[in-house]
Amino acid sequence: MRYLLFGLLGIILTALLLLAAALWHRWKIFLELKGRNLTIELRGLGFRKKLLEKDFSKQAAPSKRKGASAEEKENPVLSRWKEDKKRIYDPEKGGYQPGGPGALIAEYRQLWEDARESFAAVFEGLRYKIWIEETEIRLEFGTGNPAYTGMAYGAIWSALGVFYPLLCGYVKMDYPKLELEPNFNVPRFHLEIRSIIKVRPAHIIHTILKEYGRMAVTYLWEKIKKGSGKNGRKQTSD
Repeated sequence: MRYLLFGLLGIILTALLLLAAALWHRWKIFLELKGRNLTIELRGLGFRKKLLEKDFSKQAAPSKRKGASAEEKENPVLSRWKEDKKRIYDPEKGGYQPGGPGALIAEYRQLWEDARESFAAVFEGLRYKIWIEETEIRLEFGTGNPAYTGMAYGAIWSALGVFYPLLCGYVKMDYPKLELEPNFNVPRFHLEIRSIIKVRPAHIIHTILKEYGRMAVTYLWEKIKKGSGKNGRKQTSD
């Protein structure tokens, strides 16, 4: 019986050590976007697992449910991407939309400013504990109009200058390798992104537990304050 207990204790300790090693190990998330093909793969400790492999060019069959509109059936993120893309280049409205890239940059910058405090509260524990390295971005684009293509070229570099410092305030990030190939003759849009994200699961778990603990303490404190306030009013009335 004693040897059985020692054996079980050894197995438990070994499992805990392996779990601690896995949580503290810096895992790599490989992200690759090529055209409309998105692949996300997790690697670490000799382990490889594809978390996502999606071809956005293949549309799902439309639902036949009555009363369902096309907007309800489409993914909201993909729908927003299509709308933003049309604000830059819309063939039905003559191609490139002047002022579109600048307006989008200003809009997303304002959204960032509005959500900055909430974002900082959630990810403060992960600040500088995520490392984005070897980011490569290759974009071939053209509006069909040389002047508009030149304006879009400048807007893209401007966007990189805006968002890169913002990201560097929260993550360790090497400066991305950006390759822009403007086509001044024909309309063209092809985007490729390759990046490696390094993170330790222990940091994520610690941050989540810490945030949930803070929320639980705040919730209980508010409940106690409300309860004491009601009791105080009741005693006063008596």
